[in-house]
Amino acid sequence: MSGSEENSEASAEPSSDARTEPLEVKVLPDRGWRANFLSYAASVVALAALIVSIWQGYLAYQQNLFSVRPLLVIDADFVDNAKKPGLFIENRGLGPATIVSTRVIADTKDLGAMTLENWRTFRRAYGLQETVRMNVAILDKGFVIATKQKKFLITLKEGEARTLMPEIIDALIHKLKIEICHCSLYDECWLITYKTGLSHNRPAKCRA
Repeated sequence: MSGSEENSEASAEPSSDARTEPLEVKVLPDRGWRANFLSYAASVVALAALIVSIWQGYLAYQQNLFSVRPLLVIDADFVDNAKKPGLFIENRGLGPATIVSTRVIADTKDLGAMTLENWRTFRRAYGLQETVRMNVAILDKGFVIATKQKKFLITLKEGEARTLMPEIIDALIHKLKIEICHCSLYDECWLITYKTGLSHNRPAKCRA
């Protein structure tokens, strides 16, 4: 009995000659960088699309601004054959111009807004009250000058432009200065200045 027990115990012990099979470990490829790359690429594409959309909106807005932008011009017409001699303002732009404020200046004296009383002051200052029969225009705040509209600021009676040419030119061209601040439908504003027979526009912030 003791011999058989010893044999069974001996057989239970593992043999030193027995081989252990190694564990096979499979390493899966790292796909994290690909996912990150695709995520970054999608973000770049979305950002580019947003930039293009904003740029297209900006171009469309600029086109809308340009399509309704007025261009006021003040000019004099005192030639002998003029049907209606005088000083006129004309809108040669693409959209209407809304008047915000006006100013009449005689030499260096600021007469104020383009009102009937201030026109009378200008006439009296240069002796035009009795010698020249003229009609004057009043441009109030909110007055709109449509595209291609021509409005006379000062008109003379027919025939007086020729007989009083030196006096008229001296007063209305060399001594008169007019400033008119106006805006477009998109509240873009400009100040047109008439002086020494010429007018020019520049961007401005109009104040009533």
